[in-house]
Amino acid sequence: LTMARNTFAKRLRIRLTHDADKHAIKTVSSILKSYTGGKCPVILQYLNAHGQVNLPLNQDWHISPATDLFDKLNQKLPDLELCLDYE
Repeated sequence: LTMARNTFAKRLRIRLTHDADKHAIKTVSSILKSYTGGKCPVILQYLNAHGQVNLPLNQDWHISPATDLFDKLNQKLPDLELCLDYE
């Protein structure tokens, strides 16, 4: 599964709402750092009552979309919305 994700993943979208606290953002950052160096871009989607903005992270934050990355994010932040887009 990880090999297929590495081959076909177009981007990882992480949705953050206006009520996401500093702890959640730091946790996402900390977990992602362990998977950087890959080819999959990461986009933070920030939403509030007035709209939405997509914030693409720079190339230093491109990740390898391993299964345990998603497991860790879901374990630490179960309300976080993740979407891995494929080509």
